[in-house]
Amino acid sequence: MQDIARRCNEILDLLEQEVALHRDLLDLSRREQGLLVAFDTDALTATLRGVEAMVARIRAAMDARLALLGEVARSLGRSKGGATCEDVMSSAGEECVERYTGILERLAPMLEEHAVINGGNIVLINNILDYIDFATRLHAGRHGRNTYSISPGRKAGRPHALHFSRS
Repeated sequence: MQDIARRCNEILDLLEQEVALHRDLLDLSRREQGLLVAFDTDALTATLRGVEAMVARIRAAMDARLALLGEVARSLGRSKGGATCEDVMSSAGEECVERYTGILERLAPMLEEHAVINGGNIVLINNILDYIDFATRLHAGRHGRNTYSISPGRKAGRPHALHFSRS
């Protein structure tokens, strides 16, 4: 029983590490949002590299936690997919269950906020892409002309295709 409790505490330590990494990832996503608004591409590129590194660290911690969870579940005579983390924690005693619950209470709102910020970042990215598409079409129209080009031979002062008259 003591070995199960020790192993469950190792799982909880890994989960605590994931919480800290998710907090750091959330901070990076907030920073990313500000950089998208400012359209600071250099800083945004560096931040996105940080996001990629953070996601890799989260994935590594999660993989380690899941592997250890599988080992503990097997030692309890449960199949790898047949035991939840809560089941395993309850086999280690009330202290592990309370710690696990506390971790989840901190992690859940963080993940919800991250989903909201990522949704906002997606909207900002789509707006930027729409603007780039508009600007590209505006400046590189058919035959090198765009909707604001002056037709060859048109004299200054005469209305072009976008002029609307009331005649």
